[in-house]
Amino acid sequence: MNSIVDIFIFRHGETDWNKERRFQGHTDIPLNQLGRDQARRLTPLLAHYKPELILCSDLIRAKETAQIANSILKAPVLESDALRECQLGDSEGLLLDKILEIYGHESMRKWQSTSRDDDNFGFPNGETKKMHLERVKNYIESFLFKNPHYRSVAISTHGGSLRRLVHHSEGAPTEPIPIPNCCLYKLQFDFKKNKWIFQGEVI
Repeated sequence: MNSIVDIFIFRHGETDWNKERRFQGHTDIPLNQLGRDQARRLTPLLAHYKPELILCSDLIRAKETAQIANSILKAPVLESDALRECQLGDSEGLLLDKILEIYGHESMRKWQSTSRDDDNFGFPNGETKKMHLERVKNYIESFLFKNPHYRSVAISTHGGSLRRLVHHSEGAPTEPIPIPNCCLYKLQFDFKKNKWIFQGEVI
């Protein structure tokens, strides 16, 4: 049996909080009109690559994006709170400028860093980056091991979740990848080697 699963992972469309540069975390903010338009641009890509299933964060911005992007393909969608964005604690709901004022530029450097030395960084009363990665990764891996017949899966999630998975993968860039709304990246998961492999951005 082929041990490789193709994984097409995308970030949700724009919300008003994204536009304001406000940290969202688990706060449930819907897409704005631009976000819905961005999601529509994913529709032909999903239809072309034909993932058999969409795993989706249960937050409305990810669910709306999956619903729109899936309008041609009509693949089954499975929601889970395990695919949510990082829980951001005291920083959640704050504008980026306010976060820099309160926590400083060094905190933001650690937040955006891909270095393993910064994996245990988190904002006060929130998840660390490592905790977030483990939550998302463990859910996906558990699902795939329990359902080994899937060869291609899409994931509708959040910028932080996407970035953590990409930089966990073998062959990923050393610098933080760009994560604009509705960006789409291809990864692979190898059952036999139990590892993630970076394939690149899908344009």
